[in-house]
Amino acid sequence: MPKLLFALLTVACSTISGFSAQAQGTLLPTPRMLAPHGLERMWFNQATLNPSRDRVQHLVADENVVIVQSRSGVVTTFDITNGRKLWAVQPARVDAISFPAVTNDDLVLIVSGMSMYALQKFTGKLAWSFKLPSSPSTSPGVDDERVYVGARDGSVYAFNLKRINKYFNERLLPQFSGQTMDWRYKAFKEITTPPISTGRVVNFASRGGSLYSVTTTDRKLSFQFETDFPISAPMAESERYLFLPSEDFKLYCLNKENGVTRWVYNAGLEIRKQPQVIEQDVFLTPDHGGLHVVDRGSGRRKWFRGRLTEFVAASTSRVYVSDNVGNLVILGREDGKMIAALPLRRFSKRISNGRTDRVIIATTTGLVACIRERGREFPIYYMFPERRPLLPEFAPAPPKAGIKG
Repeated sequence: MPKLLFALLTVACSTISGFSAQAQGTLLPTPRMLAPHGLERMWFNQATLNPSRDRVQHLVADENVVIVQSRSGVVTTFDITNGRKLWAVQPARVDAISFPAVTNDDLVLIVSGMSMYALQKFTGKLAWSFKLPSSPSTSPGVDDERVYVGARDGSVYAFNLKRINKYFNERLLPQFSGQTMDWRYKAFKEITTPPISTGRVVNFASRGGSLYSVTTTDRKLSFQFETDFPISAPMAESERYLFLPSEDFKLYCLNKENGVTRWVYNAGLEIRKQPQVIEQDVFLTPDHGGLHVVDRGSGRRKWFRGRLTEFVAASTSRVYVSDNVGNLVILGREDGKMIAALPLRRFSKRISNGRTDRVIIATTTGLVACIRERGREFPIYYMFPERRPLLPEFAPAPPKAGIKG
């Protein structure tokens, strides 16, 4: 997109965003609503989009940023700690089909249309982009050396990050895009889950009901796991294990290095949403099937509560979920006991947050709010606890003069 056109788009959308934020301010959860339940609003902000024609398509977050992707292709990123808008860009053509963004320490990776874009995480500057060899079917997966993309024809492509950067900086893309590919693996049917890499192997599933695990360096098949029905939702991971939902109503827990089955849980209904694994709990929301909380080690159900549709977040003592009429419901984590139901139906876009304890919600027109439990100034890091910043240590106050210790 020409720089002048992009600048005009940014200014126009930002102006509309300002009016929209003012108009929607009355929708925000108030202290009066939150305080009785020990909650507080950390921040709110407005994504860059035109609410007269555009809507939020994807809402994702990691430990650093919240990312809003609109249907038209505008990507807005906020600092998760204070809600400050970091950047808003439109990397792809308007209204191109896109998949949810994926992040690593430095980049935001987006597959849109027939291309993949890498934006610098904290500035939005284009790091690189290139056209994909076939029509994509998933968000990308990434590790320290490669980025992996699944395709509708059953292919999984592994692209070398160092070579991508080299050719892009030398202005040799897109004509040398093929030279950035380390390998291609061909499954029988469309790839349906974003690839998950352990560093040694990368795992992905196809519509035929197969889970494939191939080595990251040379695509050798490490193992293949078969189910009787197609894989129905993105996989989850925790430490050494993968959690694989299938259309046969079952959740399979597998060792992600060798494919050995640890346990199988029958949810009774089809699972279309990604499970979330928080410490020793697996949170599962089958279609019209309520919330199942399963022990990660044994696969036994801890508790169940009906009429709930989506996991939102969890703290040490609470679980936050959506119910079948759009309320944000608060439950006790130990036993599922009802604590409260907050009428936040207009904030229908909600992150299923398996990374931290923050509750992140948005309206379809891009008003985003972040809620936390009172006194939780620092988030709990679930997926990558080692990434939590070191907290400052304060020396004890010196004794007052004239007082002997």
